[in-house]
Amino acid sequence: MKTIIARVATASLTVLALSWLVPATQAYIPIRTENENLVRWDLDEQPEEQPNIIEGSVEFFVSRRGTPDIADNGDGTGGEFDILRHAFRAWEEQPATKVDFNDLKLTDQTAVSGTDQTNLIVFDENNRTGLFPRGTGVIALTVLTFRHEAYDGDLDGHLVDADMIFNGRDFTFSENVIPTRMNLMAVAVHEVGHFCGLDHSFLQTTNPADDALRLPTMYPFIDFGDDQQASLDTDDIGGVIELYPDEEVDALFNGRISGLVEIDGTAAAGVNVVAYQGETPVVGTVTTMDGTYRIFGVPAGPYFLRTQIIAPPFLINSLEARLDFHSQYFIQDAGIAGLSTDASTVTIAAGKRRGNLNFDLLPDSVPDFFEPNDSSAQATLVTPNGGSMIHQFYFPGDEDWVRFIAQGGMIHEVVTNNLDVTADPVLELYAPDGSLLAVNDDIHFAAGNLAARIRFTPAVTGQYSVRITDAANFFGGGTSFEFRVREIGAAALDANGDNALDTSDLLLLSRNWRQPAKGGPTATSETLLDLLAVLHR
Repeated sequence: MKTIIARVATASLTVLALSWLVPATQAYIPIRTENENLVRWDLDEQPEEQPNIIEGSVEFFVSRRGTPDIADNGDGTGGEFDILRHAFRAWEEQPATKVDFNDLKLTDQTAVSGTDQTNLIVFDENNRTGLFPRGTGVIALTVLTFRHEAYDGDLDGHLVDADMIFNGRDFTFSENVIPTRMNLMAVAVHEVGHFCGLDHSFLQTTNPADDALRLPTMYPFIDFGDDQQASLDTDDIGGVIELYPDEEVDALFNGRISGLVEIDGTAAAGVNVVAYQGETPVVGTVTTMDGTYRIFGVPAGPYFLRTQIIAPPFLINSLEARLDFHSQYFIQDAGIAGLSTDASTVTIAAGKRRGNLNFDLLPDSVPDFFEPNDSSAQATLVTPNGGSMIHQFYFPGDEDWVRFIAQGGMIHEVVTNNLDVTADPVLELYAPDGSLLAVNDDIHFAAGNLAARIRFTPAVTGQYSVRITDAANFFGGGTSFEFRVREIGAAALDANGDNALDTSDLLLLSRNWRQPAKGGPTATSETLLDLLAVLHR
């Protein structure tokens, strides 16, 4: 038998201050044995062999003590007890997976053990378990015990015990969104993912609604008052489909992606392969020891693929991961690319697998796609709205320069997104005469978003330049990110003057339609139609 511990930590300001350690865009990762077998429950196992499995359902108990933080009915219903049951339900209700759980109600047991074949959920109010040293920021953890065979046997990786422990000494839990408390549903849904056999996922991107990060449930950090991870993301669902697929139902909605990743012709293990739709990472996985990968649960539609680096310190798996390559897009039969407009579109059909989507990556010992671009004179010319480009710093002190033609009177945006493991880009915007116009490091540091963005409206048409550096002067593998230039729209449509065009502008203009200004500009029908066209791009 082998026991491992999966945990979720708080993304407090203390952690975010060291956010260069916090990984960026990565996809679902199943826990595997040393023989690379999946760690999961065998739902077909008989009770005499596995008491935790009854008629295809994984059983669990909840300690009667519960938590004093949330009011309940005193009989194992309501409050925290209902929240925990709903957390399991969030996973088992996914139609394309067969995972199922059976709630055996309450138990007086409070001691966790990986050998008693009793799946127990407890709140540790005084660190009796010894699992929560002070200062670690660990909110909860799941202890998994599975069969471990020295050879690649049939039972290798079969789970036999899982205990879920919540840190009630250092954290106060809530059933609602309270800024000073941990949302129990969000934490519990994350832990049930580990209970199923999933490792952490670091898939993240900027949420345009609030400039914070859009995160999957299996992201390893959570902040006070945050309930985003209470709802499963496509990436989470893809992971549980790989572990417990309902092949018939899955084929109605999803396809699969597979291929091989090499670096200079050698199979590369532990490389992150992510399927994107537009600028949004959707689902992905990591390569196994032979360099192959399989992505499950890919909703039908068009995608492009990008490779990135994983962050072993934040994983349960002891993966042998390659970290010495440039992040790159996939081109069918032609290798690799640094521009999203050059990437091949991979169309996924429900019930079908797209195979042989292979990469041969550039090692980070050679320049990336756009070098030399280390000065304004060497700046790479890009077209606004021309797609994303991958940047990665090549040597200490490396800086990348980009130039573009901006039309006067039009709102423009230079922005980074989908950061890799150690990336923290800084943007400096320069006018046609070389004068510095603006600098930005982080879009929303308090929310953990280290991407950078500058919005501006040029007074005159001309060539503008952007200098891109890393805030911590990191270089090499893990410093990649996507960069793009957007022409958002006419400044005349910016009713509230915030250098952005959104629904707040539409609301303000609508109020003043065909009327003299009432706290805002007069709007014509043409103005409203122009703004609607921008918002629906």
